[in-house]
Amino acid sequence: MSATRRPEEAARETAAREESPAATDRLSVLLVDPHAEFRSAASALLDHHGLDVIGVGDAADAATVEGIPDCVVVDPGVGGEVEIRRAAWLGLRSPVVLVTGAPPWALPDAAWTVADAYVEKGRQGTFCRLANRVRAVSRATHGRSTPRR
Repeated sequence: MSATRRPEEAARETAAREESPAATDRLSVLLVDPHAEFRSAASALLDHHGLDVIGVGDAADAATVEGIPDCVVVDPGVGGEVEIRRAAWLGLRSPVVLVTGAPPWALPDAAWTVADAYVEKGRQGTFCRLANRVRAVSRATHGRSTPRR
């Protein structure tokens, strides 16, 4: 006796496989944000979206992380100019996504000199938008949406 699956079960299994990228297809993200709660939530939810996140509280800690991430995500709101300039240094070979509670018009001009993308915190779908922006800027910068090897 062989087990048969209904078409909708097969479709759900296929969708689940497509939503959970294999470990080899995961992009690395360095998240620089002073809020531990945000880093924790972002790490968990971006992991679900197929991204490996290393979270640190500020750019000084980020400088101690080994390796070059596929993307740097930074909240420039608390540290202002210093954080933005350090993010630029960290992002010399990695695209930079700004994620902050500030609206785009309130960010200092220096933010836009290093930013490849922007996501506003606190809106519905923030983490999904963030994952999409990371993939998009990685694809645009590195010509792909899969990790460097």
